[in-house]
Amino acid sequence: MSQEIKLEIIDDKVKVSTPYNADFVQKCRNFRGKFIKSENAWYFDDSIIDYVREAMIEFFGTTGEAPYEDCSLLIENYTESAGCRPVVLFGRTIARAFGRDSGAKLGDDIIFVSGEYDSGGSVKNWATCVTNATFEIQNFPLPATELPDVQKAIEEGWCKIKRKPGKTVIKHLNWNDPLVYSIIGPYAMDRKVVRELDNQITTAEGMTWFFLYDGSELKAFGSIERTNVSMSIKNLYAIDGNKHNTVEIIKHIKTKCFNESEVKKLYAYFTTEDLGLAKELGFKQTTPGKNWHKMIIEK
Repeated sequence: MSQEIKLEIIDDKVKVSTPYNADFVQKCRNFRGKFIKSENAWYFDDSIIDYVREAMIEFFGTTGEAPYEDCSLLIENYTESAGCRPVVLFGRTIARAFGRDSGAKLGDDIIFVSGEYDSGGSVKNWATCVTNATFEIQNFPLPATELPDVQKAIEEGWCKIKRKPGKTVIKHLNWNDPLVYSIIGPYAMDRKVVRELDNQITTAEGMTWFFLYDGSELKAFGSIERTNVSMSIKNLYAIDGNKHNTVEIIKHIKTKCFNESEVKKLYAYFTTEDLGLAKELGFKQTTPGKNWHKMIIEK
């Protein structure tokens, strides 16, 4: 899904796309913005871009100029009524009535689990009513969960953040890519991490680094060093101790690097407790050690 919230600079105009939020719409009018219905977007003079950015941060927690993650908010045991208007929570329309006897319709991206939503009141003073409701607000920008009203609801216990399952990817970086140093640096300075890696995190000319991400979150990393006849897996580390993530890197290296190369040997080091795992991956022991053991796969 493309980002719903986005600020773009087009010539001398600022184009803004967001989900509907009545308070933000009022701000846009105050800024003398022009709404283009066919694009579902507001346009502003670029001289007021700072005001526009501030308003977007105030109501959405992001300007969308950088990629952001969406989540869902699980709302539990929620009761609210709104006279002659929709019930709105965190800037999102939860349900909307149109008169006393009209009933109510759910807002966009609302998944209603239990409870009731309906119309009520009198003919002149009708209301939208949501009662003892549990529902999800989907496609909610994760940065917006830091806004004060959302944080207060979380602290009170009736709002929970549900993050979408991230897509696991493994990124390759050359040894001299500046990103390698910015990613690895904090771990190379962490004594606990260094001890787990047999007192060294090393990089050298010609190395390729692999970083496994779950969504935007780094889960594991490792590297390979090549010679004319072999590859060696080094610096293998799982951020949260989940060995499944380092196994995924090893499998990736075997499939995408070793199997497609002309070298005949793939080396890696495993601790005593991981010898069984190493054998499941196809490694055989070559050099036993006290705590670490040199293992090999040969073509």
